[in-house]
Amino acid sequence: MCGARSVESLEGPGSLSWRTVGLQAAGLYAVSRALYLLVGLVVSVFMHGTKSAGGILGFHQPWHAMIFNLIYTSDSAFYHSIAMLGYRHVHFNTSQQYNWAFFPLYPYLTRWTRQVVGIHVVDAGVLWSQIGMLAFLVVLGRFTDRKLGPKAAFLAMLIAAFSPLTPYFVAYRAGALFLGLSMAFFYLLEDSRWIWAATLGALAGLSRPVGILLAVPYLVAVVMKIRRWPPRIGYALAGAGIGIGFLTVGWIDWRFTQNPLAFLAIQKAWNRHSAFPFHSTWHWFFHPVLTSQGGWALPPLAMVFSALAVGAGYYLWHQHPDWWPSAAYVLITVLLANASNSFEGVPRFIAELPPIYVAAASWLEPSPRRQWLTLMIVGGFFAAYATLWALGVHAVQN
Repeated sequence: MCGARSVESLEGPGSLSWRTVGLQAAGLYAVSRALYLLVGLVVSVFMHGTKSAGGILGFHQPWHAMIFNLIYTSDSAFYHSIAMLGYRHVHFNTSQQYNWAFFPLYPYLTRWTRQVVGIHVVDAGVLWSQIGMLAFLVVLGRFTDRKLGPKAAFLAMLIAAFSPLTPYFVAYRAGALFLGLSMAFFYLLEDSRWIWAATLGALAGLSRPVGILLAVPYLVAVVMKIRRWPPRIGYALAGAGIGIGFLTVGWIDWRFTQNPLAFLAIQKAWNRHSAFPFHSTWHWFFHPVLTSQGGWALPPLAMVFSALAVGAGYYLWHQHPDWWPSAAYVLITVLLANASNSFEGVPRFIAELPPIYVAAASWLEPSPRRQWLTLMIVGGFFAAYATLWALGVHAVQN
């Protein structure tokens, strides 16, 4: 009986070691990236034609010429300009698309890596993207195992590794780094390690504007877990550090443009304006289109991702009170991501939400039929998205 209980306990929540989770994450990461690279290179060679940032495509060209077309797209140029030259020093205006909208941690990290290691800044950025994503998978697996068990942990890592937005997380962009920092934040928050959680939240807030929204689950968790008022107030105030990204960028913008809110106001250069939540969705139903914003947004994809995220948020809230911080974070992010006249960026905002992968694993774990059906759908979206990315379709690269 003792032996049976021992074996049974090893299969319950929290049974996986860091080493086991790390090996599973590394395997899933390697397979998913190999498949993405295969799709991308095949499309680049046989379908993309001859126009590429890396030169004429063909097997006689250096491999890096074809790979460069996959990792350096759209916003990559803005991160690169910050890493090489810093923020643009010019009096604030919206006549051009300046790099003020982008937060500093990722580009400066690539600059410092270039200076220390001596590699190209784009190579450094791609390296950090891979480190961030692999770290995310490992911490996601460990977090999910502790809450739901090893089977759910593997499912969460599997869905995250083969996320349709994989090209975005591979590229010279801040998304993967932000995802890794956010997942570490939730892991520490689960352990009530408030100061460390606030620190990781602050780093996430320095990498992406939406990082400030991590203050929402932090404050919800403080209220739920700390019963006495003096400690509750103290740790709640510590969570204010999550807003350091906004303060830092505000100071940078004031220094270079004399407008501390340039990172928000410059959105007008992209024809983005604040609006009531789901304004763009409401408008789309009366004027349905496949792409919008001059071909830079894909409304159907944005609406599908938003609906899935709302479902995940509701599921987290409904399952257990302990999951309310995660549910609050998902729902407020979806709400604010859609509080605009544009669908631009909505899918990546949602793909950067760690709790949705935990919610998906929890929902799938009891039903093998759901698992196979979902994995087939995710795999199809993965291949389709990678193909469109390699073809240079702006609506999926933004």
